[in-house]
Amino acid sequence: MVFTMRSQLEPWTNKVVHVTGRVAGFGVGELPGVRSKHVTILLKDLEVVRDGKCIKLSHIWIMPSKRDVTSNLRVGDTVRFDADVYCYRKLTRDLKYVRSYGLKQIKHLYILKPGDGKSYLDALAAIV
Repeated sequence: MVFTMRSQLEPWTNKVVHVTGRVAGFGVGELPGVRSKHVTILLKDLEVVRDGKCIKLSHIWIMPSKRDVTSNLRVGDTVRFDADVYCYRKLTRDLKYVRSYGLKQIKHLYILKPGDGKSYLDALAAIV
C-alpha cells in the first residue's frame, strides 16, 4: 500500500469523508481549554474517501467522544466511520509549527472486522 501525506486532505477541509482503518492502539489526549482527558485512538492503514477519490494514510490519531463510540473497540478491529477533515497547527520535533490535517466529529462508527487486543473500555477506565 502506498501512503500519501496528510496534506492531500486539504481540498476536503470542513467536508465529510468516509474512513476505513485498523485500530492500532489507545492513548490519552486533552482538548485545549478542557480539563478532562479523553481516550485517543490510533488508526493505521487508513483509506479516506470522498466523491469517489481515495487517499491512503499510514496513521492518524482521533479523539471521538464517548457518545460516538457505541461499541467496545479493540486493538486489531477494522472500523469504518464518517468524519470531518480539519486543519490545525502542529509543532514539529525541531520546534516549528506546520499545517496538518486531521479528522474530527466522528459519526457512524462501526466494526467491519473484530480484533482481539486491548479494549477501548479498558483505556477509558484507566483515565477515570
